[in-house]
Amino acid sequence: MTCKSALEDSGVMGVFDFLLARRLRRGPTLLLPSSVTPQDVLEAVRLRSPEAASQGGAIRTGDGVRLRGPYSVCRELALLTGLPVGWPVAYVVDAPGTERETDPATVVAGLAERLGGLCCPRHPARSPDLFTVTGGALPLERLTGLLPGARPRTVPGFDITLLSADRNPLEITFCGGEDGEVDYEVSVAHGPITSAVVEQAERLALAIGEASGGVVRDRNGFRLGIPVG
Repeated sequence: MTCKSALEDSGVMGVFDFLLARRLRRGPTLLLPSSVTPQDVLEAVRLRSPEAASQGGAIRTGDGVRLRGPYSVCRELALLTGLPVGWPVAYVVDAPGTERETDPATVVAGLAERLGGLCCPRHPARSPDLFTVTGGALPLERLTGLLPGARPRTVPGFDITLLSADRNPLEITFCGGEDGEVDYEVSVAHGPITSAVVEQAERLALAIGEASGGVVRDRNGFRLGIPVG
């Protein structure tokens, strides 16, 4: 049969099929179109964990996350496991032997966004905290220039400053670190989190990253490239 994980002709599931079905059903599972190659997946994982490597039929990261696959998913297997039909490639993601500092579901959600895939079970609703930047300190005037009309305010009891504007849905939160770097966060302050707002937030985060010489990551911890020139 063409599907590696199809049910046997006799109607009795093989051991491999049974174990795979249980893994896919338990999740978190990344479903992908057939056009996405294992190399595409590895390169996407390295946006989050640059040290990630393929080892023994799995992609492993430095923080203990493991992606097993790719597995072929036929219609019968999808129906058996309750997965959407029509996604022929699957990876199962877990974090064996760790204290779960990294949530495997965030890795699956980030990969699904980048590779045109699907996260199963579906990831919770999008958080208002969209992007983070770790970089050098910027003058307050430079930050307000990136978020026109913004006014600063401090959070009592914390070394945190917020920049927000009445007519802009976004806000910038930042605080200094012990190593001299500053952590910036771009969030939605009010209103719905639409695709247009997310794109606006990404442009703002990239602008902060370019100005501060910093590293920009999305809400799932995946690194974004800063345009050159």
